[in-house]
Amino acid sequence: MKENKLTKVIIAILIAFCLPLGACAQTRLLQTLPSGNGVNKIFLNKGMINLALKSTASSLKVFSDTDYIEVYNCENAELCTKALEEIEKMLKEYDAETLIETQDQSDSVLIYQLFEIKDGKEPFAIALIQTEKNQDSKIKELNIVIVHGKNLNLNQLESLQML
Repeated sequence: MKENKLTKVIIAILIAFCLPLGACAQTRLLQTLPSGNGVNKIFLNKGMINLALKSTASSLKVFSDTDYIEVYNCENAELCTKALEEIEKMLKEYDAETLIETQDQSDSVLIYQLFEIKDGKEPFAIALIQTEKNQDSKIKELNIVIVHGKNLNLNQLESLQML
């Protein structure tokens, strides 16, 4: 369950860092996901990431190649279902490859590499999708973090385990 620990650390860091910025949130790939009660969308641009890199732990330097970060959190079961449908479409559109997949009774975490298809297949983002189900196996919470950058790789993100 080493990957599960990694993904929870990544989600916790990104959400803790991003929550104060919710008032100025914007979205890119996640803009088509439903909004409403129980939904938070956050966008961090390169400038904000650079500020964080200057003022936080050196272990976050793995984000130095990051162009921007999108975060989506949903605690509305109905909207979680709709958001997952949109995410499935996005994963197909960007020819996503599964990098890590972990599951237990109530949680699942998937990490994907997203690709732009132009003159070849060029990676441009890593997407982390975490779902938590209730006792009836219905999704009660959905967290999505998309880290955009041309030179990102999973080895960089794995170094966050040291936190």
